[in-house]
Amino acid sequence: MIKKEDLFVAGKLLKTHGVKGEICLLINVDVLADSNYFICEIDGLPIPFYIEKRRAKNDTVDIVKIEGVDSESDASMMLGSLVYLPKELQEEIEQASYSFFIGYSVVADGKNLGKIISVDDQTANILFEIKSATDDYMIPVTDDFIESIDKKKKCIYMYLPEGLLSIN
Repeated sequence: MIKKEDLFVAGKLLKTHGVKGEICLLINVDVLADSNYFICEIDGLPIPFYIEKRRAKNDTVDIVKIEGVDSESDASMMLGSLVYLPKELQEEIEQASYSFFIGYSVVADGKNLGKIISVDDQTANILFEIKSATDDYMIPVTDDFIESIDKKKKCIYMYLPEGLLSIN
């Protein structure tokens, strides 16, 4: 049996799309975009749902057709549901999603720090290794530091604590 404490939030079902049971799925982690299933809590129980078809609507939302959900009314009953994946996938997902950013530029406080050339995951704290023409930085990867990510421009905007860059 699936236990809720063994799951983590990976997205959310936003709204119906059309009349054949398709739903807009907000994707919070990159690996969810590659998954063929997800879990939703229905009547207090975690239930797996399998994706029959999917297509991208934009960078963060996919339109999915779920097996057994064949009408707009079936789909509308699931709207607003959080989408979960098993926690054992979380570390794998984090590694995969952070490596995705290699080649991205990093901007902190309006200054372009350079490009991410690697991800150091050998310690408890995952680090972006950033290289510019004149400097190298190791920046901890944490949601607290990331303001926004522009996938089209391949840029991560960060807010860094005062003095962090001087310890590199």
